[in-house]
Amino acid sequence: MISGARGQTEYDVIVAGAGPTGICAAIAAGRTGARTLLVERFPFPGGEAVTALNLHGWHDNSEEHIIRGIPWEIILRLKGMQAAAGAPFEKGRDLDGTMQPVSMMSTFGGVDLDRAVAYFNHRRAEVIEGDGSKYSRYMHFTLPLDEWMDDVKRCCFLPRGIENLLVAGRCLSASHEAHASARVMGTCMGMGHAVGTAAAMAVQAHTTPRELEAEKLQQALLSQGAYLGARGMTSTARRK
Repeated sequence: MISGARGQTEYDVIVAGAGPTGICAAIAAGRTGARTLLVERFPFPGGEAVTALNLHGWHDNSEEHIIRGIPWEIILRLKGMQAAAGAPFEKGRDLDGTMQPVSMMSTFGGVDLDRAVAYFNHRRAEVIEGDGSKYSRYMHFTLPLDEWMDDVKRCCFLPRGIENLLVAGRCLSASHEAHASARVMGTCMGMGHAVGTAAAMAVQAHTTPRELEAEKLQQALLSQGAYLGARGMTSTARRK
């Protein structure tokens, strides 16, 4: 058993990975009342958010702000910490404050360009085989679904043949094409919020995440400030 800071050795929810998804999942589970343990292999939390990429993916194609709740609360707190520190700073270009686009650049030498392009065009992401491995058409830039969220089916978080386990973030079950939009950090944080809440609620209801009532989860997420879209609370009614 793993002992917590206060000698605790039993937990309701264990979150593996303290990246953007795991942090949101752990916060959501803890706030929902579950005894929660967050485990990280590196000596610091944050994952890609602190080692490589910018936090992005907060809006859909129409520029509507859709990733809210716990993920957005974290962003606001980080902004508050920056202001509280009192250090002067500037943001964006002088003309209008526009930021540089998100990008990563590198230089390679001695590369067969045709072979490289062919490789990347045919490369497929390694994903956990889950109940939703073929649901690419549901995965776009928003997060509020038929059952739990929109445009990311709950089956994408449920591995086949294994109960009491949820996968979210870049390891969710989806096609290679679906990962293009689902893997961005804002979206991953929204997934973490949802699955963390679901895990805690399943423990409290003495059921499995697979059997958890979707409408109750949706209500809990809405009460925590999450965005579930116009269809967010109509899915249960449609299935009856």
